[in-house]
Amino acid sequence: MSVVQISVPESLTLFTVYPFCKKLQDQRPSAEIVFDFAKTRTVEPFGLLIVASEIERCIAMHPEAQFICRNFQHMTYAGHMGFFKAFGLDFGLKPGEANGSRNYIPMTYFETATLRFQAETTGRDVGDEIESQSRRLSATLTGDIQGDVHETLSYSIREIMRNAVEHAMVDRFTICAQYWPTKGRAEVAILDRGIGLKESLKPNPHIDASTDKSAINYALMPAVSGKAFKGARRLAKRGHWTNSGFGLYMTSRICRNGGNFVTTQVSFRPLHAIQPKLG
Repeated sequence: MSVVQISVPESLTLFTVYPFCKKLQDQRPSAEIVFDFAKTRTVEPFGLLIVASEIERCIAMHPEAQFICRNFQHMTYAGHMGFFKAFGLDFGLKPGEANGSRNYIPMTYFETATLRFQAETTGRDVGDEIESQSRRLSATLTGDIQGDVHETLSYSIREIMRNAVEHAMVDRFTICAQYWPTKGRAEVAILDRGIGLKESLKPNPHIDASTDKSAINYALMPAVSGKAFKGARRLAKRGHWTNSGFGLYMTSRICRNGGNFVTTQVSFRPLHAIQPKLG
C-alpha cells in the first residue's frame, strides 16, 4: 500500500472545507497517511469542528494506516480550542479544557444523557436544562447576561441544542464559537453525528423528505417536524417546550436578518453554523 500526503487547506472556514472533507471521505486504504498543516493559517469554529470530525472519522475508517501530522506547531489557536486532541494528536488542550472567555467558546462536548440526567435530578424538562446551558454559553461569548445580543445568541444556541437532543438520536454533540468584536460578527457552530434531517423527518407523511436537500429545505419551514404533525400520536404536554417545528425556522430567520444561517450534512452528520452580526 502507498503513502498518501494530504495538504490541509490554508483556510478552515465555513466556505472552504468541503473539498477537503470529500477528499478524506474518498480516501482509499494506505500504509501511511500524512496530514501537512504547513499552509493552514485561518481557522474558524465551523472549520475546526468539521475538519476535526472528518479526520477522526478517516482514522477510524482506516485502521490499516499509520497517521502522521506535520507542520502544525504554529496553530496554537486551534490547539487551544481543542482541535488536535479531538482527533487524537497530543498537541494543545482537550475539547472543553479551556475555560472560554468573552469572545470564544472552545470545542466543547455535550452528552445528551448528562443533560437529561441533570434535568431529571432537578425536576425540570430537558428543555430547561438546555436553556440554562445556552444562556451560560451566550454569557461567556458576549460577556453579558442580558441585552439583545445575549438573547439572540442564547435563543439560537438553545434551539440547535434542542434539535440535537430531541431529534438527532445522538449520544454527544459539539459546540464551538468565536466573537470578533472588530468585525461585529460571531460564529456559533454545532455538530452532531446523529441520524440527520432526512431520517428525522421521515415519519412525517405530509412532506417529501426523500433527499437531504429537500429535508433541509423542509426543516427550515415553520411548523415542520418529524414528531409533531397531523395524525401523529399526541405526546404529553410540555408547556413552553411544545413549539416543535419552529426552532430551526426561527433561528434561520433571526440570523438571515443580520448574518448567515447554514445547515448541511456531511456523511449523514448534520452541521449547523450561525453567523449573526453583532452590534
